[in-house]
Amino acid sequence: MKYFYNLSIKTKISLIIISISLFAVIFSFFVISINNVQTFKNDLVLQNSLTAKLISEYLIYAIAFDDTKDAVETLDKLNTQPFVLKAELYDSKGKFFASYKNKKASRKNLIYKNSSFNFSGDKLHIYESIHADGEFFGTLHLLITTEYLNQKVKDYFFLMLIIIFVMSLFVVFLANSFQNIITKPILKLASLTQEISKTNDYTIRINKFFDDEIGILYEGFNEMLEQIVKNETNTRKAQTALIKSEEQFSIFMQMLPAGAFIKNADYTYKYVNKFLIDEFDAHYWVDKNITSNLPSERKQLKNEGDIEALENVFHLEDSLYDNKNELRFLETWKFPIKRHKTETLIGGFTIDVTKRKNAEQKVKYYIKELERNNSDLEEFNYVASHDLREPLRTITSYCDLLKEDLGDELNKDSSEDINFITDAAARMNTLIQDILQLSRAGRVEFEQEAVDLNVIMSNIVKDLKLKIEENLAEVKYSNLPIVKGDAVQLSRVFQNLLTNSLKFKSEKKPIIEITTKLNDDFYILNFSDNGIGIEKQYHMQIFSAFKRLHSREEYEGTGIGLAICKKIIERHNGSISLESEKNIGTKFIIKLNKY
Repeated sequence: MKYFYNLSIKTKISLIIISISLFAVIFSFFVISINNVQTFKNDLVLQNSLTAKLISEYLIYAIAFDDTKDAVETLDKLNTQPFVLKAELYDSKGKFFASYKNKKASRKNLIYKNSSFNFSGDKLHIYESIHADGEFFGTLHLLITTEYLNQKVKDYFFLMLIIIFVMSLFVVFLANSFQNIITKPILKLASLTQEISKTNDYTIRINKFFDDEIGILYEGFNEMLEQIVKNETNTRKAQTALIKSEEQFSIFMQMLPAGAFIKNADYTYKYVNKFLIDEFDAHYWVDKNITSNLPSERKQLKNEGDIEALENVFHLEDSLYDNKNELRFLETWKFPIKRHKTETLIGGFTIDVTKRKNAEQKVKYYIKELERNNSDLEEFNYVASHDLREPLRTITSYCDLLKEDLGDELNKDSSEDINFITDAAARMNTLIQDILQLSRAGRVEFEQEAVDLNVIMSNIVKDLKLKIEENLAEVKYSNLPIVKGDAVQLSRVFQNLLTNSLKFKSEKKPIIEITTKLNDDFYILNFSDNGIGIEKQYHMQIFSAFKRLHSREEYEGTGIGLAICKKIIERHNGSISLESEKNIGTKFIIKLNKY
């Protein structure tokens, strides 16, 4: 590098021009090449994707009517495409259906419900999903050779290298030809500088011949000489500008709709703005320390943090009576004003936050009232549920007594009526209990501790063992995470979900599976089954209380269970949602914070 600095300016400029030009040419070559190679690839993908789409249109009927022969004949039409190495057709279940030239399948199964492609080595894979009227029929896989593309890229790079070589020769020629245009004016300026340095004659001027950067440099050189001559005049102008700036600052500070002050190093007030004077009679503060004997209702802004404010920004909140003897709440920032070779001052700004403080007091009052109302509501729920259940127990007891009193005299219709009353009372009792649980789910105290979901699921499976065996169900889970929450409430959630999966089973063997994925600071748990599923229009309603999708004759229950689950999960700062298709199954997606 030192050798470069010692070169002549002519050589430096030539080297710089050549280096920059070559870099620009090479960089442009790579950018254009990358873009063109990508364009070649895109053209190849587009061309073969169109072919795949066209072929797939003819394959719909072959798959729909299970006509393998027709599918092979359709695929054999690809013999006009010399770059197609392989074409395979798979049905909607991913099983091999037919292939180009009736070749053997390269894989056991393949499902792509969306069109896709990828490059693998010197091959291009095209995956075309076959749909008709919204129904998925299968997947078409084309294997394309990229040999033609590779040869095209090689030819393109060879041509670009030749162009770079020719342009490099041209750049060298231009650099040597044009560097004199720059160097001659600079050398002339250097010569004149040496002459002024020897003679101290600042009246000398250099004539400008061009309006380029060198011309600007000449003008700047001439202006510099004039500035030296007119130094005293410019100094006076600077002083005038400084005074004007101080006036503008003073006006700004006086019109500022907030308090502003400056303190000396001994913590006495040096300056207060119009806001403090108008609102707090702050003109009494100037040249006085906080220890001054002033009335308490006219006390100054506290000197708290003045010592710290000489080094760093200090923030405090304070209250102060204004000139109308009304208490005002203030938020103040103090900071150091450091000056060169003189003592540091303390600057400060203060804003009136009385409205905010009053609003905070109102919020605290409303929160207290809300807590009291919630407590009253919880007590009311308990008393109401107890008083409501008592008549139900009475009804049930007297129905049993009526059966005993009548004995053999009780006919079949009367017995059915009594059984209907007893069942209705039992359902009402269950409904009251569920409503009580729902009302308490959002308010009951819960622990924030480490909860091992493996232990919870193990206990739930043991408790529901008989029901699981009766339904011949299979429950799968492993390596469940440790989350932050309440073990009792989380147990209620997973037991409810498992019970629902067993209740709403399909004709297939029930398979219930729980999987986990970590995402940042929370876990995503997928609780899935292969039951009867839920139609999409009911997905938003399923977590609302009393939203039943089936009659009580079909499935028992009150329609509150999922509403309780939702409240419990939300109290854990999590979320629960679902994905479901009718006759396929349901997946509940639960987000919980990791411990």
